[in-house]
Amino acid sequence: MKNKDFIEVGQVIGSHGVNGELKIRPFTETPYDFENFNDLTVKGKTLRILNCRVHADKVFITLERVTKRTTANKLKDEFVFVTRDQASQLEENEFYIVDLIGAKVVSPDEELIGTLVDVKQTGVVDNFEIKIGDNKTVLVPALHEYFEIVDESKIYADFPEEFFEL
Repeated sequence: MKNKDFIEVGQVIGSHGVNGELKIRPFTETPYDFENFNDLTVKGKTLRILNCRVHADKVFITLERVTKRTTANKLKDEFVFVTRDQASQLEENEFYIVDLIGAKVVSPDEELIGTLVDVKQTGVVDNFEIKIGDNKTVLVPALHEYFEIVDESKIYADFPEEFFEL
């Protein structure tokens, strides 16, 4: 779901117990952000959160209409979303990933490098996937030393040429 009305907040990584509790890997700044959500959207359906708890770096959620382990297992690997109005307020110079997709990536002298097509969240550091030309994409660590995000439509990039050869 790449709808800008929704913010991707995590991924179902399994079920827990026999009553349909979902185990979620959160993409939020802190797993405790889930405690502020009323609903989650998964597979295009918005479901009310009945219970939420955090253990270590995972979130365990019970959703309405997901009351059995077999139902929960069918949601494994699905991404979960919240509406923008439920999402955390952003600080200055912070952006939601969905808003950056499609941004032009330019060099410091304004030369077009490519277009941001995805952000791969690996856990340690995110990677920007940049489409260069018609058939090539490169993955570059989304580090401040390589990128400066000006706004949702333009990202300045200054990274080593070796990334183009990978």
